[in-house]
Amino acid sequence: MELVLDRNKIKNLLPSSFMSQSLLRELHMEENRLRDLLHFECLVNLERLYLGMNRVQDVCELDRLEGLSRLKELSLLSNPVSRRIHHRTTVIGRLPQLASLDGVEITSDERAKVEAAVWNEQHQGQYTESSHPLPGILHTPQGSLNVSHVPIAADRTHQGHKHFMLAAMPSMDEQGQTQSQQRTRPSRDRRGRK
Repeated sequence: MELVLDRNKIKNLLPSSFMSQSLLRELHMEENRLRDLLHFECLVNLERLYLGMNRVQDVCELDRLEGLSRLKELSLLSNPVSRRIHHRTTVIGRLPQLASLDGVEITSDERAKVEAAVWNEQHQGQYTESSHPLPGILHTPQGSLNVSHVPIAADRTHQGHKHFMLAAMPSMDEQGQTQSQQRTRPSRDRRGRK
């Protein structure tokens, strides 16, 4: 079921605005005057919500949509909130069930980066080297840690917990050669001679 309320100069919604619309799956409310996202919570089956060209400014308004667990597509284009730095990151972090934001698909890489950023924000400054799950690796506010393509193997069980070891892999250049292979390669002059 779809409802289109575009260009109706709607400023706000009443608690009863959508009370009888629990089966609604798609709602268009673009080009209105909405400043807040109150009273959408009864739309439990809503999958797509189009709110472009309204007046939503406060990023906290997005929290009001958290209860819409089936919401997969959201558009906030041309709202003041969508012009903020890190708009996509903020929305994806607050509404992780989304598959598309502002007409652009949310990729698995983008989602992983957002989840890592949210985790870092939540745990910033909580670890010391001795309490960190990976001793010797610290999170610092100055930078982030990006670990990829690292095999993890179970080492042993101690007090009911499995311990894992990270196997370091040499970094490779664009031609697939490790740094040690680059150093052992004989140098050549411009014409290819040794």
